Amino acid sequence: MLEINELRPDDFLAVRFGLLTPAWTVTSDSDSVQLADADGCRCAAVPVDPNSILQIRKLHDGVGCVVCNVNISGKSLTLYLYGKRVCEHTWQGVAASHRNFALEHEVVQLAQPGVPRKVVNIRDA
Repeated sequence: MLEINELRPDDFLAVRFGLLTPAWTVTSDSDSVQLADADGCRCAAVPVDPNSILQIRKLHDGVGCVVCNVNISGKSLTLYLYGKRVCEHTWQGVAASHRNFALEHEVVQLAQPGVPRKVVNIRDA
């Protein structure tokens, strides 16, 4: 049986958060990235280096990507944080373990502030 630290990065994120691309949030009063599980509950505060926090805080209205190295539950990962500034003191987005993932759905969700990730618009169904 594999230990959690032996999992590939995608598998690790899926086991730990229930998603391949968990949501993240950074606030102006913290130097950690808060990661959310599949239910939207923020369940991990992950410290990141000062340069990565600075790059995240440089994100504005358009979706950008910041690459950072993190340690989650003892597992070292490189995360690609896709996101943008959603208000004056908050940045949000989705995290992926690789640069080449299908971003379309997540970007649409980021462009609709105030709409929870789990809500399905019945006009789109």
